[in-house]
Parts: sequence; structure tokens; C-alpha cells
Amino acid sequence: MPTETELKRIYKGLAFTTSSEAQMKINADLRSRKLLKYWAVTTLVVFPAIISFLGWSTPVFAAISLIYAWYKCADKWLAINGQKIKSEAEVAKEEEQRLMEHHHYHCVRNPEAFDKLKHENFRINQARKRDDKLELMESSFLEQN
Repeated sequence: MPTETELKRIYKGLAFTTSSEAQMKINADLRSRKLLKYWAVTTLVVFPAIISFLGWSTPVFAAISLIYAWYKCADKWLAINGQKIKSEAEVAKEEEQRLMEHHHYHCVRNPEAFDKLKHENFRINQARKRDDKLELMESSFLEQN
């Protein structure tokens, strides 16, 4: 049976996860889910309840809420009619979506060429991975000697 140092040397570079690391990841996921749940309850239940109570009890707050609602309606109306000025991020996102749809259209029209392109990309990626692995092996071999 190899010793712990021999095992570390033999399996050097292989990814592994200890049970404590896995437990920490599970706890982090659980915390994030709880936080998401509390955020959803707060924004979807608590805030609207407070706003409705304040709107009912305070006329000034009711007026502010009404003005904000009108603003949101006007904003949505402008967006629907195409008169809203879009930000650079929105324009870039729409352009990316348009290009994706354009490429999809052409891939559907010519599936044979799309298959050739997929095969060529796969071959290039495999060659790149192989070259990276060989380079890593050579560098680790040189470091050991």
C-alpha cells in the first residue's frame, strides 16, 4: 500500500473534492436558496402589503404610488409602440439575438454544411485539447527531471 506522500505524487494534478469541501458547497447552496426564498417573500408579499397599507392610510403616499404606476404604464406603452429609446446594452442584446436567429435560419436551411462545420469545430477543439495536454505533460516531465 503506497504512503500518503506517494499517493499525492502519483495523483498529482487530478481534481478531487473532500467531504468537508462538498459539505461546505452544499451549505453555501442552501444559504443561497434560503436567501432567494426570503427575498422573494419580501418583494412579492411584504413590500406590496406595506405599500397597500400606506396607500390606504396616507393620501400622500397613495398619490406617489399612483404617479409611479402611471410612469411604469407610460414606459411600457412607449416600449410597446417602439418609441422608447433603448440603451446600448438593450441594442447589443437585440443584435445578438438577431444574429442567433439568422444563423439558426441558415443552419436549418443547410443541415449538411452545418454538420460539416460542427465536425470541423469538434476536430479543432480536440486537437487544441490534445496539444494543451501534451504541453502540460512535457512541462511537468521537465520539472520532475
